Amino acid sequence: MEQVTVDDLKKAVTEHDIRIWPLRQCSMCLTSLTYAFDGDRITYDANCSCVTYTRPPEKRSWDSVAEIFNMQTPDARERMWDEFVAAGQPAK
Repeated sequence: MEQVTVDDLKKAVTEHDIRIWPLRQCSMCLTSLTYAFDGDRITYDANCSCVTYTRPPEKRSWDSVAEIFNMQTPDARERMWDEFVAAGQPAK
């Protein structure tokens, strides 16, 4: 799979109505660590059950999300992209 662009991400978020993307699970408690998409606002929530405190979700940029994809091998990027798109629902 080719490199993912910001435009690719924005298009997929809109077309598939992606609001939450569970990037991965905590290796200890298995809580999903997620990205949330709300218009042009993106946040990353790294809170899990392993800690006794919570912090507000971190603001992220479209470029930082694209970088997550683009640091992968082409095969891994394609699998990750399929999971990303599957996190949404087709727009009505």
